[in-house]
Amino acid sequence: EYAKDALLSTETGGGTPLADALELSESIIQRRQYEPLVISITDGKPDDVSPVKDQIKHLPAPVCSITLATTAGSKPRKAEQLEQYWERSVTVFEKDDLTRRLDEFASLLAGF
Repeated sequence: EYAKDALLSTETGGGTPLADALELSESIIQRRQYEPLVISITDGKPDDVSPVKDQIKHLPAPVCSITLATTAGSKPRKAEQLEQYWERSVTVFEKDDLTRRLDEFASLLAGF
């Protein structure tokens, strides 16, 4: 409940340096001995889609995404452009749906 409230009460405005965050995850992955899985929690509005695509393709691990849509019923345009690159993804449109959608997302990850 705390994480749900914290995630959904944060103001977003796009311009997220998502490619930089994915690049950082690569350096962390290279230091670990277990099977890595990267999960991005985002508002779906990275500052630039192209480097995010490149980072997803380059990472030596599956990259999944949870998009918290800030406009009810409308997936951000940039999130749509990235959808085909995520190994698994889910978009949450309503705060009250977050728990159910996270459970669905967790079941999608059962194969990893």
